[in-house]
Amino acid sequence: TRQLRNAKTWFGGDAFNAETTSLTDGGAAVDTVVLVWTDVVGSVTVTYSFDPVAETLVRTKDGGIDFAVADDVVSVAFSLAGNILTLDLEIKASGGGTDTTTTQIFLRKGTP
Repeated sequence: TRQLRNAKTWFGGDAFNAETTSLTDGGAAVDTVVLVWTDVVGSVTVTYSFDPVAETLVRTKDGGIDFAVADDVVSVAFSLAGNILTLDLEIKASGGGTDTTTTQIFLRKGTP
């Protein structure tokens, strides 16, 4: 669905740049992750969090304005295994039921 593609695009781009995360290697999956990296301007912090009331996956950059990268979200799970950052996302499907996706990104810039 469009919602899954949008979430994967935003998260994939940010995760690809991430030098560190808030996740614990091998720890339980959680519904919020903080990604941090340095670019030409300085330090960048991006938070992805699940809002179960609004049923959205929200992206916040540097504590600024929140915006939903996916709507109709049923569940979100972020996890880390070594240098592999995983997003499991489940979204309500238009015809009923749900669609799911798993996105895995290799953290290339730093170590967890």
